[in-house]
Amino acid sequence: MNSHVFSQHNDQAQMEAIKLEIAATFAKIENLKAEMAAWYAEGRMQRFPRYQELATLEDSLSRLDTAFKSLWDKQ
Repeated sequence: MNSHVFSQHNDQAQMEAIKLEIAATFAKIENLKAEMAAWYAEGRMQRFPRYQELATLEDSLSRLDTAFKSLWDKQ
């Protein structure tokens, strides 16, 4: 197998892994957003206690999107 074909195969495998991680991260974000909405719907005024976790997941999702796009653009 020449290096170009191997590189394409490796890129495809990386893209598939990133897509799975994007889906899992997105699901976690959606769950936390629902939890946060319920938190505030109960009339609480203080900051949602898992806000930092949500922000970290959103940052991770952004980095995953960037990594996926970079691999996509190489095709």
